[in-house]
Amino acid sequence: MRAGDRFAEWMSCRIGSPLSIFLHTAAFVACFEAWLLGEVWLEDMLLWLTTIVFLEAIYIGLFLQNSANRHGDANEHQAAENFRVNQEAKIDIEELMRRLSRMEDEKLSSIRADVSVMSAPPTVTMSTQTKPDRNVPTPRAPSRRQQQSPDSLPKTTRWTASGYP
Repeated sequence: MRAGDRFAEWMSCRIGSPLSIFLHTAAFVACFEAWLLGEVWLEDMLLWLTTIVFLEAIYIGLFLQNSANRHGDANEHQAAENFRVNQEAKIDIEELMRRLSRMEDEKLSSIRADVSVMSAPPTVTMSTQTKPDRNVPTPRAPSRRQQQSPDSLPKTTRWTASGYP
């Protein structure tokens, strides 16, 4: 920041402060006191007072405009940075949604594969032994749960890149 910008910022911070109000009030009182004491003519005092107040108002306007411009530039820079960060976050979220969708698809495929294995009829092997082996379980008919096909399972919601089904 240049010296002029620092001075404008310093002035902008002090304008309207309690010290500024006190000093301006004291200056106005001193001007009218000088007229009452006969030190200056009323016309001369009013001419000098209005000229000084007019010049002060011009410079205050310039300082405030300079300060507002710099703050506007800083806000534009911050808005651009926020936009960049938001775009990166959007890309990251979309990638996470794709990964999550892929994981859900893999999980569903695994469940369907398990169900199809369960619903397949059991294979029966014939033994050449004359006596039945008591340690080998006898094949049973598939249970009702095992008879369900993968198509009868509830469907899951697939998420798109925008995040909505």
